[in-house]
Amino acid sequence: ENGAGKSTLLKILAGVQSPDSGELLVDGSPVRFRGVEDALGKGIALIHQELNLADNLDVAGNVKLGTNGTSFAA
Repeated sequence: ENGAGKSTLLKILAGVQSPDSGELLVDGSPVRFRGVEDALGKGIALIHQELNLADNLDVAGNVKLGTNGTSFAA
């Protein structure tokens, strides 16, 4: 439902936004991401919904777009 906080939660998990309260645990240890790079360092990435995909690429190719050649686990 709209307004439930789904997007906000995902932004917090990906280091885009800081939480107002609560605790985020990664592998059982509390973390506080200072930015997207911190989250990426812990293996957490946010893949934004995009309707304009590159139709000449498969799913993995579309997901890899915009990662500047960094590796990712699927």
